[in-house]
Amino acid sequence: MTGPNAAEVFAKLLRSFEPYGPDIVLIGGWVHALYLAEANRALDATASGYAVQTYDIDFTLPAKLPPAGRRSLIELAEIAGFRPDLSTLFTDDDRCPDLYHPLLDGVVDLDFMTRATRTDEDVYIEGQPRLVAHGYPDLNILTENTMVLLVGSDIHPLLDPTVRVTVPTLAAYVMQKGLASIRRTSIQKSAKDIVYMFEILRHPTLGPLTRKDITALSHRYAHEFTGLANAFSRIQVHTSVVVEAVNQVVEGNRAQATRADIAAQIVGQLRRLIALGDSASRPT
Repeated sequence: MTGPNAAEVFAKLLRSFEPYGPDIVLIGGWVHALYLAEANRALDATASGYAVQTYDIDFTLPAKLPPAGRRSLIELAEIAGFRPDLSTLFTDDDRCPDLYHPLLDGVVDLDFMTRATRTDEDVYIEGQPRLVAHGYPDLNILTENTMVLLVGSDIHPLLDPTVRVTVPTLAAYVMQKGLASIRRTSIQKSAKDIVYMFEILRHPTLGPLTRKDITALSHRYAHEFTGLANAFSRIQVHTSVVVEAVNQVVEGNRAQATRADIAAQIVGQLRRLIALGDSASRPT
């Protein structure tokens, strides 16, 4: 018995969403995978970093996204094989149920997000019938600081020719992951955010690029960076979220070091990051 793997589902969706390429921003764990793939191509190596594995595919959208002659995002997702999860059907409104793609060993969830004032606020996307995005604060950091990656057959053979995918800049991604981690109520999800940050910051190419831009970003988003710096300045190697992050790194076999060394590396990378922007974000 055979079926698609997560990479094939991801490739089909990127291909289907091509008409919206400049208008939607890929975020989440798959961006992490693309950053590492891009960097490792340049290094001609694969051992310098590994993506945190995820099945979920996340996009952030503007609050207004007219189709302008294109099929809707929901239609394009269904063309790529995604199905509505009828267990999430709301009978009192016209929103689309959550979308998923079945795999042999699980499912791929497709999540649409947008900026909002409250965490997990429902936001109808103007111009996209039945599409309700999950609203979260700080997502503007991702949509206001973007770059384009050419995603090709090294991710999956279906991505030949390459697809242009809009993603956050490294510094924006890392900063927003930090902000998300301190808002989480689940320690496992908060720790996963920190692992994403750690894997980028320790990378020989991605780490320096991120640190180069973080000071400017901390000027631009001084209020948000101050909150991040205050939270991370209190982190210790024995803090519960760091302990859980170490567990995830060890379980994923992503570091050849003792638990104590991994914890020290995580805390060191976070403190180094906030030090780069700390003076810039403080009021004078």
